Amino acid sequence: MMTITTMTPGEAIVAKAREYVGTPFRHQGRWKGRGVDCVGLLACVAHELDLTQYDYTGYSRFVKPEQVRAALARVLRELDAGELLRAGDVLLFRIRSTEQHVAIWTDDETMIHAYECAGRVVEHRYAESWRRRTVGRFRWE
Repeated sequence: MMTITTMTPGEAIVAKAREYVGTPFRHQGRWKGRGVDCVGLLACVAHELDLTQYDYTGYSRFVKPEQVRAALARVLRELDAGELLRAGDVLLFRIRSTEQHVAIWTDDETMIHAYECAGRVVEHRYAESWRRRTVGRFRWE
């Protein structure tokens, strides 16, 4: 007997994001396998899953305070402090005192993001060093 399983929207986001793992990091890139940055990863996943056609472009490597949060708020709902993370949620991080980096939560205590320091899209544990930098959590709705 064949069992057909359907993915939740969050699981579909994670599955699509995992297709990008290994893609080189490229500032403002939007090409699976060729180059994406952290915002580009979100935009590409959202476009492929038809979640939104919105894309946030024209930013520098060192964004202005609140710039990324404002862009996320255009298409995502910011989670309240008591809400638990679900697969596909988006994490916003402070890097060098500015909110400027995003990742996708996998629900396996890991996150997927285009990480310039690694030079590519990676999936790894949501370690304490990342938890301390987390300044926002968002959900596609």
